[in-house]
Amino acid sequence: MMEAEDFNNAATLMLGVGNLLHRWGFSSFVETQYETLLGKTDKHLLATILFNLATVMGDCGKYTKALVNFQQSIAIAESLDDHAVIAGSLNQMGIIHHQLGELAEALKLYQRSAVITEKLGNRKGLAVTLLHIGNIHKDRKEYDEAMKLYSRSLEVAEELKYREAIAASLNQIGIINSDLGDYAAALDQHQRCLDICQDLDDRANIAYSLHCIATIHADCGNYAEALEHYRRSLAILEELGDRRAVAVSLHQIAQIYMAQAEYEKALELYQLSLAISKDMKIRTGEASSLHQIGMVHQYRGEYEEALEKYKLSLSIYEEIGAPARMVGAFGQMGQLYTETEQYVEALLMSLNALTICREMKLPQKRLAQNDLRALRTKWGAVNFDMAWGETANEELPEWLTEEPETTVS
Repeated sequence: MMEAEDFNNAATLMLGVGNLLHRWGFSSFVETQYETLLGKTDKHLLATILFNLATVMGDCGKYTKALVNFQQSIAIAESLDDHAVIAGSLNQMGIIHHQLGELAEALKLYQRSAVITEKLGNRKGLAVTLLHIGNIHKDRKEYDEAMKLYSRSLEVAEELKYREAIAASLNQIGIINSDLGDYAAALDQHQRCLDICQDLDDRANIAYSLHCIATIHADCGNYAEALEHYRRSLAILEELGDRRAVAVSLHQIAQIYMAQAEYEKALELYQLSLAISKDMKIRTGEASSLHQIGMVHQYRGEYEEALEKYKLSLSIYEEIGAPARMVGAFGQMGQLYTETEQYVEALLMSLNALTICREMKLPQKRLAQNDLRALRTKWGAVNFDMAWGETANEELPEWLTEEPETTVS
Protein backbone atom coordinates (compact mmCIF):
# COMPACT_ATOMS: atom_id res chain seq x y z
CA MET A 1 0.00 0.00 0.00
CA MET A 2 1.36 3.42 -0.95
CA GLU A 3 2.38 5.74 1.90
CA ALA A 4 1.49 9.45 1.92
CA GLU A 5 5.07 10.30 0.96
CA ASP A 6 4.81 8.01 -2.08
CA PHE A 7 1.65 9.80 -3.22
CA ASN A 8 3.39 13.15 -2.75
CA ASN A 9 6.29 11.95 -4.89
CA ALA A 10 3.92 10.58 -7.53
CA ALA A 11 2.03 13.87 -7.55
CA THR A 12 5.24 15.88 -7.94
CA LEU A 13 6.25 13.66 -10.88
CA MET A 14 2.81 13.94 -12.50
CA LEU A 15 2.71 17.71 -12.07
CA GLY A 16 6.12 17.87 -13.77
CA VAL A 17 5.03 16.02 -16.93
CA GLY A 18 1.27 16.64 -16.99
CA ASN A 19 1.32 19.85 -19.01
CA LEU A 20 3.52 18.32 -21.69
CA LEU A 21 1.37 15.19 -21.95
CA HIS A 22 -1.75 17.35 -22.13
CA ARG A 23 -0.28 19.38 -24.98
CA TRP A 24 0.59 16.19 -26.85
CA GLY A 25 -3.04 15.08 -26.71
CA PHE A 26 -3.03 12.70 -23.73
CA SER A 27 -5.54 14.83 -21.87
CA SER A 28 -7.79 11.97 -20.73
CA PHE A 29 -4.80 10.11 -19.26
CA VAL A 30 -3.57 13.24 -17.46
CA GLU A 31 -7.05 13.95 -16.09
CA THR A 32 -7.38 10.38 -14.77
CA GLN A 33 -3.98 10.53 -13.04
CA TYR A 34 -4.77 13.83 -11.35
CA GLU A 35 -8.16 12.50 -10.19
CA THR A 36 -6.47 9.39 -8.76
CA LEU A 37 -4.22 11.62 -6.63
CA LEU A 38 -7.04 13.72 -5.16
CA GLY A 39 -7.20 13.49 -1.38
CA LYS A 40 -4.00 11.42 -1.14
CA THR A 41 -1.37 14.17 -0.91
CA ASP A 42 -0.64 17.03 1.42
CA LYS A 43 -2.78 20.17 1.07
CA HIS A 44 -0.15 22.21 -0.77
CA LEU A 45 0.10 19.60 -3.51
CA LEU A 46 -3.68 19.09 -3.51
CA ALA A 47 -4.27 22.77 -4.33
CA THR A 48 -1.88 22.51 -7.28
CA ILE A 49 -3.34 19.19 -8.48
CA LEU A 50 -6.84 20.70 -8.46
CA PHE A 51 -5.49 23.72 -10.35
CA ASN A 52 -3.85 21.59 -13.04
CA LEU A 53 -6.84 19.23 -13.27
CA ALA A 54 -9.16 22.20 -13.73
CA THR A 55 -6.88 23.63 -16.42
CA VAL A 56 -6.99 20.36 -18.40
CA MET A 57 -10.77 20.16 -18.01
CA GLY A 58 -11.17 23.76 -19.12
CA ASP A 59 -9.05 23.14 -22.21
CA CYS A 60 -11.26 20.14 -23.05
CA GLY A 61 -14.47 22.16 -22.71
CA LYS A 62 -15.55 20.67 -19.36
CA TYR A 63 -16.16 24.16 -18.08
CA THR A 64 -18.53 23.46 -15.20
CA LYS A 65 -16.25 20.82 -13.67
CA ALA A 66 -13.21 23.00 -14.28
CA LEU A 67 -14.73 25.95 -12.46
CA VAL A 68 -15.69 23.73 -9.49
CA ASN A 69 -12.10 22.46 -9.23
CA PHE A 70 -10.66 25.96 -9.45
CA GLN A 71 -13.01 27.00 -6.62
CA GLN A 72 -11.83 24.05 -4.54
CA SER A 73 -8.21 24.96 -5.29
CA ILE A 74 -8.90 28.52 -4.12
CA ALA A 75 -10.57 27.29 -0.90
CA ILE A 76 -7.54 25.15 -0.01
CA ALA A 77 -5.11 27.90 -1.00
CA GLU A 78 -6.98 30.37 1.22
CA SER A 79 -6.62 28.00 4.19
CA LEU A 80 -2.88 27.85 3.45
CA ASP A 81 -2.61 31.60 2.82
CA ASP A 82 -1.21 30.73 -0.63
CA HIS A 83 -2.12 33.87 -2.57
CA ALA A 84 -0.16 32.81 -5.66
CA VAL A 85 -2.44 29.82 -6.24
CA ILE A 86 -5.49 31.99 -5.57
CA ALA A 87 -4.37 34.53 -8.17
CA GLY A 88 -3.59 31.80 -10.67
CA SER A 89 -6.97 30.11 -10.20
CA LEU A 90 -8.84 33.40 -10.58
CA ASN A 91 -6.90 34.08 -13.77
CA GLN A 92 -7.71 30.63 -15.20
CA MET A 93 -11.37 31.01 -14.27
CA GLY A 94 -11.29 34.31 -16.14
CA ILE A 95 -9.95 32.50 -19.20
CA ILE A 96 -12.85 30.01 -19.08
CA HIS A 97 -15.48 32.73 -18.83
CA HIS A 98 -13.67 34.58 -21.63
CA GLN A 99 -13.81 31.46 -23.83
CA LEU A 100 -17.50 31.19 -23.06
CA GLY A 101 -17.96 34.78 -24.22
CA GLU A 102 -18.93 35.92 -20.70
CA LEU A 103 -16.77 39.01 -20.86
CA ALA A 104 -18.09 40.86 -17.79
CA GLU A 105 -17.48 37.88 -15.48
CA ALA A 106 -14.07 37.23 -17.04
CA LEU A 107 -13.08 40.86 -16.48
CA LYS A 108 -14.02 40.70 -12.78
CA LEU A 109 -11.91 37.59 -12.28
CA TYR A 110 -8.91 38.97 -14.15
CA GLN A 111 -9.09 42.17 -12.11
CA ARG A 112 -9.23 40.26 -8.82
CA SER A 113 -6.22 38.23 -9.96
CA ALA A 114 -4.37 41.41 -10.92
CA VAL A 115 -4.91 42.99 -7.48
CA ILE A 116 -3.49 39.92 -5.70
CA THR A 117 -0.64 39.56 -8.19
CA GLU A 118 0.36 43.19 -7.73
CA LYS A 119 0.23 42.89 -3.90
CA LEU A 120 2.51 39.86 -4.12
CA GLY A 121 4.98 41.95 -6.10
CA ASN A 122 4.75 39.42 -8.93
CA ARG A 123 5.53 41.81 -11.76
CA LYS A 124 5.85 39.04 -14.32
CA GLY A 125 2.41 37.73 -13.44
CA LEU A 126 1.03 41.27 -13.57
CA ALA A 127 2.32 41.76 -17.12
CA VAL A 128 0.46 38.63 -18.23
CA THR A 129 -2.78 39.48 -16.38
CA LEU A 130 -2.80 42.96 -17.91
CA LEU A 131 -2.73 41.29 -21.32
CA HIS A 132 -5.77 39.21 -20.39
CA ILE A 133 -7.68 42.29 -19.24
CA GLY A 134 -6.68 44.05 -22.45
CA ASN A 135 -8.07 41.13 -24.44
CA ILE A 136 -11.50 41.65 -22.87
CA HIS A 137 -11.52 45.29 -23.97
CA LYS A 138 -10.27 44.27 -27.42
CA ASP A 139 -13.13 41.79 -27.80
CA ARG A 140 -15.54 44.54 -26.74
CA LYS A 141 -13.93 46.73 -29.41
CA GLU A 142 -12.85 49.19 -26.70
CA TYR A 143 -9.58 49.65 -28.49
CA ASP A 144 -8.27 52.69 -26.60
CA GLU A 145 -8.60 50.93 -23.25
CA ALA A 146 -7.13 47.71 -24.67
CA MET A 147 -4.15 49.60 -26.07
CA LYS A 148 -3.52 51.27 -22.68
CA LEU A 149 -3.42 47.88 -20.97
CA TYR A 150 -1.21 46.29 -23.62
CA SER A 151 1.14 49.26 -23.44
CA ARG A 152 1.28 49.01 -19.63
CA SER A 153 2.00 45.29 -19.90
CA LEU A 154 4.77 46.06 -22.40
CA GLU A 155 6.21 48.69 -20.07
CA VAL A 156 6.30 46.27 -17.12
CA ALA A 157 7.80 43.52 -19.28
CA GLU A 158 10.50 45.85 -20.62
CA GLU A 159 11.42 46.97 -17.09
CA LEU A 160 11.87 43.31 -16.13
CA LYS A 161 13.53 42.38 -19.43
CA TYR A 162 10.82 39.72 -19.57
CA ARG A 163 11.15 39.05 -23.27
CA GLU A 164 8.36 36.48 -23.53
CA ALA A 165 5.86 39.06 -22.24
CA ILE A 166 7.38 41.78 -24.44
CA ALA A 167 6.72 39.55 -27.44
CA ALA A 168 3.17 38.77 -26.29
CA SER A 169 2.39 42.47 -25.78
CA LEU A 170 3.72 43.34 -29.24
CA ASN A 171 1.53 40.64 -30.77
CA GLN A 172 -1.59 41.95 -29.06
CA ILE A 173 -0.82 45.55 -30.03
CA GLY A 174 -0.38 44.27 -33.57
CA ILE A 175 -3.82 42.65 -33.46
CA ILE A 176 -5.38 45.97 -32.35
CA ASN A 177 -3.69 47.82 -35.20
CA SER A 178 -4.88 45.16 -37.62
CA ASP A 179 -8.46 45.50 -36.34
CA LEU A 180 -8.16 49.26 -36.87
CA GLY A 181 -6.92 48.73 -40.43
CA ASP A 182 -3.32 49.87 -39.80
CA TYR A 183 -1.81 46.77 -41.37
CA ALA A 184 1.69 48.21 -41.81
CA ALA A 185 2.00 48.93 -38.09
CA ALA A 186 0.51 45.53 -37.26
CA LEU A 187 3.00 43.69 -39.48
CA ASP A 188 5.87 45.63 -37.91
CA GLN A 189 4.77 44.63 -34.38
CA HIS A 190 4.24 40.99 -35.29
CA GLN A 191 7.63 40.90 -37.01
CA ARG A 192 9.31 42.37 -33.90
CA CYS A 193 7.56 39.70 -31.84
CA LEU A 194 8.70 37.02 -34.27
CA ASP A 195 12.31 38.24 -34.04
CA ILE A 196 12.23 38.00 -30.22
CA CYS A 197 10.71 34.53 -30.30
CA GLN A 198 13.29 33.32 -32.81
CA ASP A 199 16.06 34.73 -30.62
CA LEU A 200 14.58 32.86 -27.63
CA ASP A 201 14.03 29.74 -29.77
CA ASP A 202 10.44 29.83 -28.51
CA ARG A 203 8.98 27.52 -31.14
CA ALA A 204 5.39 27.72 -29.93
CA ASN A 205 5.32 31.51 -30.10
CA ILE A 206 7.24 31.57 -33.38
CA ALA A 207 4.29 29.58 -34.71
CA TYR A 208 1.80 32.01 -33.15
CA SER A 209 3.58 35.05 -34.61
CA LEU A 210 3.58 33.47 -38.06
CA HIS A 211 -0.12 32.78 -37.54
CA CYS A 212 -0.77 36.46 -36.73
CA ILE A 213 1.20 37.62 -39.78
CA ALA A 214 -0.78 35.19 -41.93
CA THR A 215 -4.04 36.60 -40.62
CA ILE A 216 -3.04 40.13 -41.68
CA HIS A 217 -2.20 38.93 -45.18
CA ALA A 218 -5.56 37.14 -45.30
CA ASP A 219 -7.40 40.30 -44.20
CA CYS A 220 -5.60 42.19 -46.99
CA GLY A 221 -6.57 39.57 -49.57
CA ASN A 222 -2.95 38.40 -49.99
CA TYR A 223 -3.99 34.77 -49.88
CA ALA A 224 -0.77 33.24 -51.20
CA GLU A 225 1.26 35.04 -48.50
CA ALA A 226 -1.30 34.07 -45.88
CA LEU A 227 -1.15 30.39 -46.84
CA GLU A 228 2.64 30.39 -46.78
CA HIS A 229 2.74 31.78 -43.23
CA TYR A 230 -0.07 29.55 -41.95
CA ARG A 231 1.71 26.50 -43.36
CA ARG A 232 5.02 27.50 -41.75
CA SER A 233 3.16 27.90 -38.46
CA LEU A 234 1.40 24.57 -38.91
CA ALA A 235 4.67 22.74 -39.62
CA ILE A 236 6.16 23.97 -36.33
CA LEU A 237 3.05 23.02 -34.36
CA GLU A 238 3.10 19.53 -35.87
CA GLU A 239 6.78 19.19 -34.88
CA LEU A 240 5.88 20.24 -31.33
CA GLY A 241 3.00 17.80 -31.20
CA ASP A 242 0.61 20.57 -30.20
CA ARG A 243 -2.53 19.01 -31.66
CA ARG A 244 -4.84 21.64 -30.16
CA ALA A 245 -3.00 24.42 -32.01
CA VAL A 246 -2.79 22.25 -35.15
CA ALA A 247 -6.60 22.10 -35.16
CA VAL A 248 -6.76 25.91 -34.99
CA SER A 249 -4.24 26.28 -37.85
CA LEU A 250 -6.15 23.87 -40.07
CA HIS A 251 -9.27 25.89 -39.33
CA GLN A 252 -7.56 29.13 -40.40
CA ILE A 253 -6.15 27.64 -43.60
CA ALA A 254 -9.66 26.44 -44.41
CA GLN A 255 -10.85 30.04 -44.01
CA ILE A 256 -8.47 31.07 -46.79
CA TYR A 257 -9.95 28.48 -49.11
CA MET A 258 -13.45 29.62 -48.12
CA ALA A 259 -12.56 33.19 -49.08
CA GLN A 260 -11.47 31.92 -52.51
CA ALA A 261 -14.63 29.78 -52.92
CA GLU A 262 -12.52 26.59 -52.91
CA TYR A 263 -15.12 24.85 -50.82
CA GLU A 264 -13.93 21.26 -51.25
CA LYS A 265 -10.46 22.10 -49.90
CA ALA A 266 -12.00 24.11 -47.06
CA LEU A 267 -14.34 21.26 -46.15
CA GLU A 268 -11.49 18.75 -46.03
CA LEU A 269 -9.50 20.92 -43.62
CA TYR A 270 -12.47 21.72 -41.40
CA GLN A 271 -13.15 17.99 -41.13
CA LEU A 272 -9.52 17.33 -40.15
CA SER A 273 -9.78 20.06 -37.50
CA LEU A 274 -13.07 18.58 -36.30
CA ALA A 275 -11.51 15.11 -36.01
CA ILE A 276 -8.71 16.43 -33.78
CA SER A 277 -11.15 18.33 -31.57
CA LYS A 278 -13.35 15.26 -31.22
CA ASP A 279 -10.37 13.06 -30.41
CA MET A 280 -9.10 15.51 -27.79
CA LYS A 281 -12.63 16.23 -26.51
CA ILE A 282 -12.24 19.96 -27.19
CA ARG A 283 -15.93 20.77 -27.29
CA THR A 284 -15.58 24.41 -28.35
CA GLY A 285 -13.28 23.41 -31.22
CA GLU A 286 -15.74 20.73 -32.27
CA ALA A 287 -18.63 23.19 -32.26
CA SER A 288 -16.64 25.78 -34.19
CA SER A 289 -15.65 23.30 -36.92
CA LEU A 290 -19.22 22.06 -37.23
CA HIS A 291 -20.38 25.65 -37.66
CA GLN A 292 -17.84 26.28 -40.41
CA ILE A 293 -18.72 23.03 -42.17
CA GLY A 294 -22.31 24.24 -42.08
CA MET A 295 -21.23 27.46 -43.77
CA VAL A 296 -19.50 25.50 -46.56
CA HIS A 297 -22.78 23.66 -47.20
CA GLN A 298 -24.75 26.92 -47.06
CA TYR A 299 -22.48 28.60 -49.59
CA ARG A 300 -22.95 25.58 -51.88
CA GLY A 301 -26.73 25.80 -51.50
CA GLU A 302 -26.89 22.57 -49.50
CA TYR A 303 -29.27 24.01 -46.94
CA GLU A 304 -30.40 20.85 -45.16
CA GLU A 305 -26.82 19.75 -44.53
CA ALA A 306 -25.92 23.26 -43.37
CA LEU A 307 -28.83 23.41 -40.95
CA GLU A 308 -27.94 20.01 -39.52
CA LYS A 309 -24.39 21.20 -38.74
CA TYR A 310 -25.55 24.49 -37.21
CA LYS A 311 -27.93 22.58 -34.93
CA LEU A 312 -25.15 20.21 -33.86
CA SER A 313 -22.90 23.18 -33.10
CA LEU A 314 -25.68 24.88 -31.17
CA SER A 315 -26.38 21.73 -29.13
CA ILE A 316 -22.73 21.57 -28.01
CA TYR A 317 -22.77 25.20 -26.87
CA GLU A 318 -26.03 24.53 -25.01
CA GLU A 319 -24.51 21.41 -23.42
CA ILE A 320 -21.41 23.22 -22.12
CA GLY A 321 -23.37 26.30 -21.05
CA ALA A 322 -21.94 28.84 -23.49
CA PRO A 323 -24.82 31.18 -24.42
CA ALA A 324 -22.51 33.82 -25.92
CA ARG A 325 -21.20 31.21 -28.38
CA MET A 326 -24.77 30.26 -29.28
CA VAL A 327 -25.21 33.71 -30.84
CA GLY A 328 -23.22 32.71 -33.94
CA ALA A 329 -25.29 29.56 -34.50
CA PHE A 330 -28.61 31.38 -34.06
CA GLY A 331 -27.41 34.20 -36.31
CA GLN A 332 -26.26 31.89 -39.10
CA MET A 333 -29.46 29.86 -38.94
CA GLY A 334 -31.39 33.12 -39.18
CA GLN A 335 -29.44 34.08 -42.31
CA LEU A 336 -30.06 30.64 -43.83
CA TYR A 337 -33.80 30.88 -43.18
CA THR A 338 -33.84 34.39 -44.67
CA GLU A 339 -31.97 33.12 -47.73
CA THR A 340 -34.47 30.28 -48.20
CA GLU A 341 -37.47 32.56 -47.56
CA GLN A 342 -38.50 30.81 -44.33
CA TYR A 343 -39.16 34.15 -42.75
CA VAL A 344 -40.92 33.19 -39.52
CA GLU A 345 -38.07 30.81 -38.61
CA ALA A 346 -35.56 33.51 -39.58
CA LEU A 347 -37.20 35.98 -37.22
CA LEU A 348 -37.16 33.51 -34.32
CA MET A 349 -33.48 32.62 -34.80
CA SER A 350 -32.36 36.24 -35.19
CA LEU A 351 -34.40 37.26 -32.15
CA ASN A 352 -32.72 34.50 -30.11
CA ALA A 353 -29.33 35.93 -31.10
CA LEU A 354 -30.40 39.50 -30.29
CA THR A 355 -31.86 38.52 -26.91
CA ILE A 356 -28.61 36.86 -25.78
CA CYS A 357 -26.58 39.84 -27.00
CA ARG A 358 -28.78 42.25 -25.06
CA GLU A 359 -28.72 40.19 -21.88
CA MET A 360 -24.96 39.68 -21.97
CA LYS A 361 -24.09 43.10 -23.45
CA LEU A 362 -22.22 41.45 -26.32
CA PRO A 363 -20.65 43.42 -29.19
CA GLN A 364 -22.30 41.00 -31.65
CA LYS A 365 -25.56 42.87 -31.04
CA ARG A 366 -24.88 45.00 -34.14
CA LEU A 367 -24.68 41.83 -36.26
CA ALA A 368 -27.97 40.54 -34.88
CA GLN A 369 -29.65 43.89 -35.50
CA ASN A 370 -28.33 43.99 -39.04
CA ASP A 371 -29.63 40.46 -39.73
CA LEU A 372 -33.08 41.59 -38.61
CA ARG A 373 -32.93 44.68 -40.84
CA ALA A 374 -31.94 42.48 -43.79
CA LEU A 375 -34.84 40.14 -42.99
CA ARG A 376 -37.30 43.06 -42.88
CA THR A 377 -36.04 44.31 -46.24
CA LYS A 378 -36.45 40.91 -47.93
CA TRP A 379 -39.71 39.88 -46.27
CA GLY A 380 -41.30 43.27 -46.66
CA ALA A 381 -41.98 45.82 -43.95
CA VAL A 382 -45.70 45.05 -43.60
CA ASN A 383 -45.23 41.31 -43.10
CA PHE A 384 -42.20 41.74 -40.88
CA ASP A 385 -43.76 44.40 -38.68
CA MET A 386 -46.86 42.27 -38.12
CA ALA A 387 -44.76 39.23 -37.17
CA TRP A 388 -42.52 41.39 -34.96
CA GLY A 389 -45.54 42.60 -33.03
CA GLU A 390 -46.73 39.04 -32.47
CA THR A 391 -43.32 37.62 -31.56
CA ALA A 392 -41.03 40.22 -30.00
CA ASN A 393 -43.29 41.59 -27.23
CA GLU A 394 -42.03 45.11 -27.84
CA GLU A 395 -42.68 48.05 -30.13
CA LEU A 396 -40.79 48.15 -33.42
CA PRO A 397 -37.47 49.87 -32.58
CA GLU A 398 -36.28 52.73 -34.75
CA TRP A 399 -33.05 50.96 -35.73
CA LEU A 400 -35.09 48.31 -37.57
CA THR A 401 -36.33 50.90 -40.07
CA GLU A 402 -32.77 51.71 -41.19
CA GLU A 403 -31.21 50.16 -44.27
CA PRO A 404 -29.11 47.05 -43.54
CA GLU A 405 -25.34 47.47 -43.80
CA THR A 406 -23.53 45.35 -46.37
CA THR A 407 -20.71 44.51 -43.93
CA VAL A 408 -20.81 44.67 -40.16
CA SER A 409 -17.89 43.89 -37.84
